[in-house]
Amino acid sequence: MLTTLQWAEKVKVKHNAKLEIKFFDDVAHGAFLGPLKVQTAQQFAASRGFQMPADMGWSEGGTPAGQQAILRTALQFFGVAQ
Repeated sequence: MLTTLQWAEKVKVKHNAKLEIKFFDDVAHGAFLGPLKVQTAQQFAASRGFQMPADMGWSEGGTPAGQQAILRTALQFFGVAQ
């Protein structure tokens, strides 16, 4: 399975695409779904009453500062804000 960065490089090479990746502090997958929770997949599964075999990160949500950084960048990208 490709990592996100490996996929991005493949797209750039194969399709001559312009692809920019930005990393934001204080946010994870589903940045606007709630507060930032840094946990493992096992912790997430246990909180839902089941087990997950793989030990991997499973963070979600974001801090208000991280959410604002993403929103500001998106609005700039779409030309809505400076």
